[in-house]
Amino acid sequence: MPDANQRRPRRGVIRTKPVDFREQFIRLGWDTVDHYSTSWKVVARWLDEEGRAAVKADRKAFRQLQGLEHRFTTIIDATPSVMAVSSARAIGRLIADVGTTIRQRPA
Repeated sequence: MPDANQRRPRRGVIRTKPVDFREQFIRLGWDTVDHYSTSWKVVARWLDEEGRAAVKADRKAFRQLQGLEHRFTTIIDATPSVMAVSSARAIGRLIADVGTTIRQRPA
């Protein structure tokens, strides 16, 4: 008879990290728990496997980029249409450059 203080071995299969986990976590944050229909403990394990600090840094950069997009969209909506077109092109190039930099960062 096993000792009452001993834990039973875990039964079942440990869920492997999805291929697109890094991109989804950068985009969704902790909402990936709902996206993958799993628990926060599993997502935390996947973060550790992926490299928590690097993923969190990329998530932070993504959120900052979203904030910039929102600010520039607000500015463009408030400016005359002639200026808005040239501003929109410049902002589009800026966002594309930042997005490329985030994707090129090593895992």
